[in-house]
Amino acid sequence: MRRPSVLVIALAAALLVALPASLAGAAPDPGVSSTAILIGGTSPLTGPAAAYTSVARGAKAYFDSVNAKGGVAKRTIDYRIVDDAYNPAQTVQVVRRLV
Repeated sequence: MRRPSVLVIALAAALLVALPASLAGAAPDPGVSSTAILIGGTSPLTGPAAAYTSVARGAKAYFDSVNAKGGVAKRTIDYRIVDDAYNPAQTVQVVRRLV
């Protein structure tokens, strides 16, 4: 039996934290609608650590698979990946843009 990867566990944990709040019926949250959930992340798509791009692509493929099966609570997951070029200063900027 295969054990789930750390990435899958982390993404599942993020969904478990975000989903109940989005379903609670409180004031609408940015990135959450009745049809979609917006999730963003940074990854070194370019730069010295560009070899790790496959991690972000794997997460995107997983969310595409979930969407193909109907999504989460009938909502699709819109996963956006932003390039941080493995540069901490740039990471701060792109995370602010995502938020």
